[in-house]
Amino acid sequence: MPHSEGSFIRWQAITITQLGYAVNLILGSATASLGFALTLAKDKEYAPGCWGKCLWGFSVLLLLISVALGLWCVINRLRDFRKTKDIAKDREEMERANVAEAEIRRKLEMPREETRRIGETTWTLFNDARQRDSVCRLYARRRRARDWTCDLHLRRRKIEF
Repeated sequence: MPHSEGSFIRWQAITITQLGYAVNLILGSATASLGFALTLAKDKEYAPGCWGKCLWGFSVLLLLISVALGLWCVINRLRDFRKTKDIAKDREEMERANVAEAEIRRKLEMPREETRRIGETTWTLFNDARQRDSVCRLYARRRRARDWTCDLHLRRRKIEF
């Protein structure tokens, strides 16, 4: 049994670390994409049509939401870590005071439920931010491919004439 407990703790630590890396990656990616989109809007040569402007605006909106969700996710994780630290500290203090195990569990039941809810919220925020970032990237990829194809077509036409 101790081996499986150690395995759980090890994998839990790996999951926490990987979630942190993934949140940072998506937050950084969404922020960089947002910066690119705003820089593109300042470009004098960038003149999308009506639908291009609508899709660009929608994409920027989704990126803003993705950045906001990423920040909320980071703050939520910090709240979760703080609550978990407090639970561990309270448990140690109660054990030192020789409080019965059943009493310790009863007193820590509500804080543990709160950390469980905070953890679920973190995963929900992470998945929402990831999905919005993916939608924006898909639009950007299609837009670049279309622009590249149009650019290539115009170059061919100039060569032919």
